[in-house]
Amino acid sequence: MDATSSRTVAPNHWDLYLIIAGVVLGVLLGPAVLGRVAPETYDNWFVGVGSYQEELDRLNTGLRDELKGIEASGATEVAVTEKVKANQGRLIELQNRLQQAQLDHTLWMRGRSTALILAALVLMVIESMLDAGSAMRGRLVSGRYAVTAMWLALLLAQPSQLKSLPLLFIGLLVVVVLAVSSLPMGRRAA
Repeated sequence: MDATSSRTVAPNHWDLYLIIAGVVLGVLLGPAVLGRVAPETYDNWFVGVGSYQEELDRLNTGLRDELKGIEASGATEVAVTEKVKANQGRLIELQNRLQQAQLDHTLWMRGRSTALILAALVLMVIESMLDAGSAMRGRLVSGRYAVTAMWLALLLAQPSQLKSLPLLFIGLLVVVVLAVSSLPMGRRAA
């Protein structure tokens, strides 16, 4: 048996740099940096409520200004109440649209996160089928590290995704990783 055919391919330092780059990118795109430097951009990219939030803020500000004008003109309390009632339906509609946009965006981001995890798993399975010393296997290892780095960047950029990972999915992921790691590594030489 050839000694190189049963060895695993260890990550090289470039693969580990990919993970570090993913962590740094995630922190830079996250709420601590991008969320403070450009909150509107962060909201549009990772919360998904930018336009609805702006419209809701404009409506609230406009209503507040109108109410101040009505009160300053000495109008009765009935006029103020009527103005509030007239805009209340629009406020409720915008709040509902804002909540739905947040939910849709969260599901979209969760789908991207799941796709990256599944891509890493597929790469792991393919790796296990190749000879340990093959160049293609080394490329797949690097690809797996790149996909993992993208997943880390996405999770760190939107930490609320960590809360929404279901325990069943994490358990399934652990089982698959253990199953793949127990597969024979590459074909053995005769």
